[in-house]
Amino acid sequence: MNSASASAFRPTRRHLLSLLAGGTFLLASFAANPAHAEDLMLTACNGITPATSASHYPGAGNIILSNDLARPAGKAQYAAGQLLRISGRVTDENCVPVANAIVDLWQANPFGEYRWAARDELLNPEPIFAGNGRAVTDNLGRFNFTTLFPGSTGNNAPVVQFRVTHPDFKTIDTAMYFKGDRRNATDSRFKAFSADNQSRLLGKISSSADGNTLNASHNITLKGRVPFRSY
Repeated sequence: MNSASASAFRPTRRHLLSLLAGGTFLLASFAANPAHAEDLMLTACNGITPATSASHYPGAGNIILSNDLARPAGKAQYAAGQLLRISGRVTDENCVPVANAIVDLWQANPFGEYRWAARDELLNPEPIFAGNGRAVTDNLGRFNFTTLFPGSTGNNAPVVQFRVTHPDFKTIDTAMYFKGDRRNATDSRFKAFSADNQSRLLGKISSSADGNTLNASHNITLKGRVPFRSY
C-alpha cells in the first residue's frame, strides 16, 4: 500500500469520536436491557448444579426420543394442560458449553401422576402426554423441551426432573423447581438443600405474549471441565 493509500485509511478525529460514541451506546444498551446480559454465556452458570434423587425415573428404554412431551410425533393436537416450554444450557464449572450432552426429562402429568405413554398410545392419533422425553445439547450447550406444567400431590411442589449424560462427565440426576411457587416452602425434598443450592434448582418463569404458554429458563452446570481451556 502506498503512502497516499495509507493516508486514505487513517482515521480522523471525527471518526474516532464516532467509534467511541458507538461503543458507549452499545455498552449502555446492554446495561439498560438486562435481557442482553442474561443471554451472555458467562451468566449461564451459577455454581455447580446439585444432584437430586432419580425418583420415578422411567428407565432409559422408556424415554421417548423427542423433546416434545405435550405433542409427540404423529399427534395433531397438544394434550390437555398448561403448555410449558423449557429452555436452558448445560455448561461445565468454567461456564464453557457442553455440546452433545443427552438430557432426559421426566415429570408428573397435570394431575400429579407419574405415567408414561404406552406404545399404542404414541402410535394412535389421539392426544397424549408422554411424561418423558429427550434432548441433545447443541454446540452452545442449549436444550429445550415442550411439555405441560406438572401437577403435585400433598406437600410436594411441582418439579421437573433431569438426567444429564456425557462421556466426559459423571451422569447427574437433578431437578427444576419453579421460582415463586409457594409450594416450595412445604416440600421436604427442596427444603433439605442449602439456600445457595435451592437457588440453583429454581427455574425462572415467564409467560408468553399471548398469555397461553409458560416459559421456563433453567441452566445446568456440571462438575468438571470440557477439554477447552475457556470459551
